[in-house]
Amino acid sequence: MIITLFNGLSGLQVRGISKVADELAKHIRKDGHVVHEVKIPRLLYFKSSIASGLILIFYQQIVCPLVVLKTRSELVIDPYNGYSVLASLFVRTKYFIHDFTPFKRKYWFFRPGTIYQLILFKLDSIFSLAEMYHDAIEIETPWFLARSALPKFFPCIVEPLNTSKSDFFQKNIQSTLDQAIKDCLFITTISGTGWNKDFDGLVKRLNSLAKPFLLVAFGFGDQGIKREVINMPDGSTSYVFTVGFVDEATIASVIKLSHIFVFHSISEGFGRPILEALQLKKLVVTVHAPVVGMLSAEAMENLFIYCTQIEFNLAFNMALESEFVIFSRTYKAGIDDSIKEFIK
Repeated sequence: MIITLFNGLSGLQVRGISKVADELAKHIRKDGHVVHEVKIPRLLYFKSSIASGLILIFYQQIVCPLVVLKTRSELVIDPYNGYSVLASLFVRTKYFIHDFTPFKRKYWFFRPGTIYQLILFKLDSIFSLAEMYHDAIEIETPWFLARSALPKFFPCIVEPLNTSKSDFFQKNIQSTLDQAIKDCLFITTISGTGWNKDFDGLVKRLNSLAKPFLLVAFGFGDQGIKREVINMPDGSTSYVFTVGFVDEATIASVIKLSHIFVFHSISEGFGRPILEALQLKKLVVTVHAPVVGMLSAEAMENLFIYCTQIEFNLAFNMALESEFVIFSRTYKAGIDDSIKEFIK
């Protein structure tokens, strides 16, 4: 089958939807299909969120259908929380909604990008223009976006992280860890500055553990590396490193060296970092992200779930006293991540 896949941010962002789309394209090709990817050129991608948003809309709505016509594609796949209206009028279209987080923000109706998504969802709901997919089974849909026909389901195909050698830890973290007291907890997370990540909330929870810690948090845009010193209630010292864009091998190498991986997000559509930490054989202290409901019983043995501060403290203590349980199956039985099932 000839397929056009909208992958606007491929090569421009290293994680998030672009990574999901890159992996999806790889597996579709591996299954024998021809895939034409629609990508935004780097020279057209600006730091301004308004400008980059407009470029993405232009490529999604105009460039994508032009590529469909030129390549005579039989199917359009769009993993970017939307779809091309024009393309959907004459070619079968599948698109993913990874989450409805933009609609949970205060005053979302003043945000052009969110209004754009709202229009697409409503058009599809009324005219059945495309096939909507979720990649998790517990995505909470706002009441005003509810559909008469439930979205279809296809889970993320999560490739193993690149674990090639990296000297990031030795160059940037090791000296601080050497200065810390002997029983300092070395913790990693993949977070960010978004309101839903609530990174400040995570630091407050860790501060309440009454145990010195060194936290390395990835996902902070292009800020570089920043270190913050935190004075604990008992007078000891903890450290927080927030890290901007780095390669995948760097992320994997630091997570592998840590004692615990923690995932803290107040609104999430999937929770990919949980799977990545499990791949690296790390115990995970986490909120109940949607991916948790999809995991096998074996994989769940390595998760310690919390909601309140008391539960957070208990989860951390249990994780520190536990050993990683090797598992053979990531998703529970009945969850099919076969490309064949998705494409047909």
